[in-house]
Amino acid sequence: MELDEAAWIFSSYYYRLAFQRHDLRSPDWRHADALDHPPLAKFMFGALLERDGLAAGSLTAKERWFKRSAIVYDRPEYTRQLRRQIPPRALWLARLGSGACMALACLFLSLLGALAFSPGVGAAAALLLVLAPLTRILAAQAVSDSLFTALLLGCALAQALWCRRLVATGRFSIGWSALCGGLIGLLFGTKILGIAGLPLMYLSVAFAAAGRPKPVRFAALLSAAIATTAAAAVAIACNPSLYREPVSFTAAMFRHRLETVELQKILFFAETFQTPAQRLAEFTRLLFMSNDGISLITSGLTAVLAAAGLLSLPVLARARREPAAVVTAVHLAGWALIALAAFSINWTRYLLPAMPLACLLAALGGAELAARRARAWKLAGCAVALAALAAPACRSLSLENYWKRHPDAFQAQLSRQVAELVSRYPERRDLPPRLREPSALDSASQTR
Repeated sequence: MELDEAAWIFSSYYYRLAFQRHDLRSPDWRHADALDHPPLAKFMFGALLERDGLAAGSLTAKERWFKRSAIVYDRPEYTRQLRRQIPPRALWLARLGSGACMALACLFLSLLGALAFSPGVGAAAALLLVLAPLTRILAAQAVSDSLFTALLLGCALAQALWCRRLVATGRFSIGWSALCGGLIGLLFGTKILGIAGLPLMYLSVAFAAAGRPKPVRFAALLSAAIATTAAAAVAIACNPSLYREPVSFTAAMFRHRLETVELQKILFFAETFQTPAQRLAEFTRLLFMSNDGISLITSGLTAVLAAAGLLSLPVLARARREPAAVVTAVHLAGWALIALAAFSINWTRYLLPAMPLACLLAALGGAELAARRARAWKLAGCAVALAALAAPACRSLSLENYWKRHPDAFQAQLSRQVAELVSRYPERRDLPPRLREPSALDSASQTR
């Protein structure tokens, strides 16, 4: 069991607070847990657990989790303690919900690929997403990432349909506008990063309406305004923390997230990227490379096909200017760039929003190879060469190699980590000696 799974199960308390006690004015809506994440995923896990009476009854366990999870040197032991606290059925039900969300994400990607390109491309992209190691790992964990991915793909699909209708008819639709905005509101209600859905929507509308007649551009502008209003309304409606002071509490959530990331960079320094090249290399490696069994084959195939898709982008861009394809490209490329920007610490779950683009690129690469038939050997050779060159480059830029080459920097960061832990836990006199043991250093450098 992952530490974050326990955190989400403890946060299922908010479901009881909202839907069982109907207490929307409780101080708990201003608690540190409410600042840490919006409540939509907490509601989902609470709904799954409440039927068996397994939802958390208070925030006491989450408060202990907040305090204890910052101690990095004996996380395996703490994980075993959490496993004893959480009933196996609660963990199973929460993971079941996460897996269902991931299945929904795969369905949305299939429909999106079919709408923008072809049914074969959509089916291939969804299959590759199912087979991806990262997808299968997170689908089996009780965390919010599967729900977030399903919603972001749902946003992309709704906006692709919306823009296609808008360009074809030139008419404004309040229903489609409200639906697209409402999905962005739900995305923000799952993670505050979901606010990026708004600029992606504006870009989608701008690209789809560019060069169109004036009535189409006006309808697009009006639709974007309605969608923005709907997004704000739904985001506030699904989060009681925003009922009184939505703007100030939202700002506090972003400040809390930035402060949390800065603290994590101190506590988990061994997993924090030191250069942009490291970040890009590990981002690429985790998306396309694997070391275990069948995953090695499927990941390698995805890497080669994605390289073929990347090399074919100029041709595809000239051939596909249909609004649904434009919206799909904007959304999936946008979320991949956002995932890369947020990937400051080497925690694989942050890469999940980039997986749909990787899988769609691979599906497009496969379709291009099939279309070229006898002439496909040149593209295939270039794709294999690109993937083969990327693999050793990504591995050579690993964090492990960096710290081996910079032992003084490692010790300096370790001293900073120790100082932070001692200041946070003055009662734990055993922290500095334990953290200086070699086994503790190994524990500190484990990937979360």
